[in-house]
Amino acid sequence: VFGKSGREVQQWSKTTADAFGISRRDALASAGVFGNMLVPRGLARDKAADMSQVMVGLAGDMSSFNNASPQETLDALRAGLAGETEPLRRFGVFLDAARIKQEAVNLGLADGTGELTAAAKAQATYALILKDTKDAQGDAARTGDQLAGGMRRLKAQADDVASSLGTMFIPPLESGLAFVNNQVLPGLQGAANDLAAIWERPD
Repeated sequence: VFGKSGREVQQWSKTTADAFGISRRDALASAGVFGNMLVPRGLARDKAADMSQVMVGLAGDMSSFNNASPQETLDALRAGLAGETEPLRRFGVFLDAARIKQEAVNLGLADGTGELTAAAKAQATYALILKDTKDAQGDAARTGDQLAGGMRRLKAQADDVASSLGTMFIPPLESGLAFVNNQVLPGLQGAANDLAAIWERPD
């Protein structure tokens, strides 16, 4: 979804467990979801990549600041970009159509008449989310050494290790499956056919 910027997102995802308490797998999955929401609305892929990374990092900060799980804050941010205002309210973000429209005008994305374009609405919503979460921004780094923050980082890092170990075993597992499919199963099928033929053969 991010085109040439995808490699940058991949590299960034290696830092999210330590920086925000969000595992690499969750960071990539969430960034992809944000990208799939932003690119079809007309945003350039590189801009969508930058915004998606910011939103994932913000989810980590909001999680730390509000003592919530990263999944809760990621879900709330996704809902906010999709136009659902309720999930973000518990985190101090208040969005409504009038405020979003005014923010689009403030950003020079609209003239205040007519409907907002999808791109303008997304960028205005994004800007308001950043404004309303100013107090939370940077909280994951500020409190990373405290118990709750440390536990989030540890969990994310453990998830990264588990994912890496799982990836290491994929090639041998694939080789094993190929051997079973190509050698073992045909042999068993042949033996079964031979037994069936003997069983059905009249005395």
